[in-house]
Amino acid sequence: MHRLRFLPVLLAFLWTSCSKIVISPADSPDVEGSLRIALSVDGSQVQSKAEGRAVEGIDPNDFRIAIYKTANQMRLYNDSYANASDTTLMFNAGEYRLVAQHGDSLGCGFDKPYYMADPTFTIKQGENSVEAVAKLANVKMAVNFDPSVSEVYPDYYAIVKHRGYKSKTVKFAKGETRCGFIPGGEIYLEIYAKVDGNWKYYKTEPANYKPNDFVTFTISTEAAEGFLSVSITVDDSENLQEETITIPEIATPQEGPSILLTGFESAGNVHEFVEGMDPLGRNASANFIAKAGIAHCYLTIESDYIARKGLSGTIDIASVNADAAAVLKGAGIEWDEHMKGSRTFSFVDFSQLIKTMVSEIKAEKTNQEIAKFSIRVVDAVDKELSKEFSIVSLGVSLNLEIQDYMIWARRIESPVVTYSNGLPELVTLQSSTDGINWSDFATEGTATGNKVNFGKVPCSPSSTFHVRAIYNGDANHASNAVTVTTEATSQVGNAGFENWKVTGWHTTSLYEPFSSEADQWWDVNSKVSMPNYSYATYPGFKCMPTVTYSNNNVHSGSASAQVSTIHIGEANSLIATVGKGWHVGELFIGDADSNGNKVSSGHAFTSRPSAVSFWYQFDAHSDSDRFGVEASIADASGNTIASASVTDGPISSSWQKMVVPLSYSNGNAKAASIYISFKASTSSSHSCSDGGSWIEIAGVTGSDNKQKIKLSSMLRIDDVELIYE
Repeated sequence: MHRLRFLPVLLAFLWTSCSKIVISPADSPDVEGSLRIALSVDGSQVQSKAEGRAVEGIDPNDFRIAIYKTANQMRLYNDSYANASDTTLMFNAGEYRLVAQHGDSLGCGFDKPYYMADPTFTIKQGENSVEAVAKLANVKMAVNFDPSVSEVYPDYYAIVKHRGYKSKTVKFAKGETRCGFIPGGEIYLEIYAKVDGNWKYYKTEPANYKPNDFVTFTISTEAAEGFLSVSITVDDSENLQEETITIPEIATPQEGPSILLTGFESAGNVHEFVEGMDPLGRNASANFIAKAGIAHCYLTIESDYIARKGLSGTIDIASVNADAAAVLKGAGIEWDEHMKGSRTFSFVDFSQLIKTMVSEIKAEKTNQEIAKFSIRVVDAVDKELSKEFSIVSLGVSLNLEIQDYMIWARRIESPVVTYSNGLPELVTLQSSTDGINWSDFATEGTATGNKVNFGKVPCSPSSTFHVRAIYNGDANHASNAVTVTTEATSQVGNAGFENWKVTGWHTTSLYEPFSSEADQWWDVNSKVSMPNYSYATYPGFKCMPTVTYSNNNVHSGSASAQVSTIHIGEANSLIATVGKGWHVGELFIGDADSNGNKVSSGHAFTSRPSAVSFWYQFDAHSDSDRFGVEASIADASGNTIASASVTDGPISSSWQKMVVPLSYSNGNAKAASIYISFKASTSSSHSCSDGGSWIEIAGVTGSDNKQKIKLSSMLRIDDVELIYE
């Protein structure tokens, strides 16, 4: 912007007068001339263009006058302008230079204007004159705080600083209305404001201002957001330059550089990584602030790994050359390439370096320090700060635990791997039959703390093999190997009830569910209903086993077991039921005594099934009658570790399959015995709808191989099977 204006001028003329001084340079000709000096002062820049600012005028008599021979810059005259006004100056003809000065050329402050005139002129024979206009020869400054600033910030001030002269500063306190002066050059503004009780500040970028510039910094804020804006006006009497800077955030001032390490949070400023980890998002960097500007950033590297990439020793990243920069980038180190001179905040980033390390370095059993660094930041006023940090590859170790009770027939229950360091999702299980060749066994587990639980791992029954844990598929990180022998999918003896031993007992036969005592699994309570009565009337009603078998009504094979609820007694007949009463038949694994009472239960058994299944038919004279089933597994101490119970087995005239799950109350114990029981009724009362019922009993002679008896319910059982899951 160009601006036309009138300059207030103080004008004085110096003529030869009272005294006369003849100045004859040795190389001048013999021609002499007198000199008249006219000195004026352009005080326009001293007179403020900002409201409320008043500055006194400048008197030309206060100037110093010096005259130099142009050819060799020899000073020929030096005095005050006031003294020169009473002196006649005589010069030989030639070229000269006049220097008029007022104030300190390096002065800095509120009352430090510096004025200077420096014209050249020619002396000829006779009278001569030179006119010199002294102008402001340093930079005039004003700082205006908009009223909005005081509405947002309780206290504030600004400091104008010279980049070339660190000691040249002018502080404008809150309420300051005077103008300040500073030598020309690169000048910047620091704005301080108190925010939540703490001083914060912002620094503008340096700008080059010339002598005779009048710089006005106007500072305002948007109250809604608390943002500062700085408007800078430069008036050099010819061009008015305006620039507005919005300051989105003000930072906390520091006495010297500060360094913040991110990604190096472990004790001792260590970034830890482990083989197989995903490095994305795991930023590792050194971030630093140097309020006075960054002069140097020395990075010292101690690392065999990085040395193999061509980088070691100490390098100044703030002033790195192209060759060194290429090596740094090749190693995966990134940085702010414009940190020197133009930054107060900068960084060195090691994320890419660590990403490469993760992909290239295999972990050992113990922690390994891969690289050690030292970073030293030096600011423009030689304040410095150093920090050391390192990168460590964590060692990985695994321990596999498989207790004997964890090994079932078709699964290993919850094998646990305890790991140090590493990522749990990279811990897997392998199996081998020879301990040499390994294959995947289980790949997904649940991590809790430093343990990985693999839940139910399927395997084959009656097999022996080895199991180990491995990390990230790396055989160098294999755990101890555990030898595993799975349980057999064993079944109970005579499960289809094909084998029976029939012996005489009083007036009828005793049906026992085994062919010989050597292979006996099952027994019956039949003898409780088989006393020897002497009454001859209706002998068939007086003696009957509770458990028999059928070879005509079967689910499969040649026989099925029949478990009955019957009534026997002295006076049993077609029309009367008198005497001993009802007897509920029971078929069970164990032993009964000579009276049919159960004296022991269970049979040796070392497998742990998950359920018991069987096929059944159930006929009953009462719709409310139900049959019962019990099953259990016991450990070597006789403690029950699993059980199952059915008390409401339903009526069915056709063969049906029932599966009864075993519930394990103690999964940490091995099996030693198994017990199963089938009862013809779980009711407390029994009935018979007529005088008697025919019951088919294999091997009994009579009408159609049937025996007439008082019968309340009949349960047929076939094909008992143990299920393993």
